[in-house]
Amino acid sequence: MPPAALAPCGCCEVRMVFSTLERHFPERLRAIYLLDASWVFHGAWHLIEPFIDANSRKKVRFISGSEGRAALLQELGPDVVPAELGGRAEAVPIEVAARDLPAWQQALQHRLNRKHATQDQPEQ
Repeated sequence: MPPAALAPCGCCEVRMVFSTLERHFPERLRAIYLLDASWVFHGAWHLIEPFIDANSRKKVRFISGSEGRAALLQELGPDVVPAELGGRAEAVPIEVAARDLPAWQQALQHRLNRKHATQDQPEQ
């Protein structure tokens, strides 16, 4: 399995990701590295790029091959880059990493509280 295997995503999904990042982490996003992105993704990027905030657009970096991996190591350091890309970090699926985020945990707790509140209401 390729190290950065992702399900195909369309323009709407990419815009949603950027919108979420801009809304919740306006200046915390240092960069997004797209390693060995397909030509389809490059095309999709050019379609949605005009709709992305200028500061966020500057943070998107398409990199490829061994030079891209070397740049990733240089920029992020070997403790952050997964081993299969030349670093020392263990690869963690995005679903697992997201569950550890405080915002994710708060949203989940809110949904659970709301669910329990509606279940506890007496029927009329």
